[in-house]
Amino acid sequence: IYLKIGNCYHHLENYEKAEQFWIIASEKGSLPADHNLGNFYYKSNQIDKSKRSFEKAAFAGRSDSMLKLSEIAKKHGTEKQRLYWLNRAADEENGDALYELARECFDNQEFEDAIKLAERAEGAFSDSEKPSKVNEAQILINQINLKIKSLQAPEMPTTPPRVSESYIRENIYGVKQSASYKSNDGPGYRQPKPKPSPKFTVMTEAE
Repeated sequence: IYLKIGNCYHHLENYEKAEQFWIIASEKGSLPADHNLGNFYYKSNQIDKSKRSFEKAAFAGRSDSMLKLSEIAKKHGTEKQRLYWLNRAADEENGDALYELARECFDNQEFEDAIKLAERAEGAFSDSEKPSKVNEAQILINQINLKIKSLQAPEMPTTPPRVSESYIRENIYGVKQSASYKSNDGPGYRQPKPKPSPKFTVMTEAE
């Protein structure tokens, strides 16, 4: 009941009263109250108190508090701390944590790990009835699969196509040659004759 009273005061923007009742609820073992206090202290820029409240809920198994701790570590901690709490949340099948790890693996071109994490995120979002999040996970899965397929596709030839000798001779002499012969040293080879130049007649005034 203390948690609900604190929530009511929070909706009424009486944050001092909300904090008081959440503290009472926390002392009685309410993990949601610990999580609410963590959010409240973080927004008030009381980082140390925020961490303590989130840690109390996180060590009791609350995955969204673990995710919040990873976000705090990103700005006010170390990369090691961020990854620790992010992986702890993912181990608890937290969809947001799984999606974030999948995205990081995709950016690092670790596609096998990325596809596994993204599929787990999709399942976690489905279980929590978050259709918009499910859609985000499916988009990421498609992106990963397309990248994997592009890497598995055979390479296209980079050398230009070979031009036949007859085509070259046709360009030089203007005479069509058979594309069947390959050289000009065979017994039946005849040098093609160039086309004659057109004749011009110059008219004079006398004519």
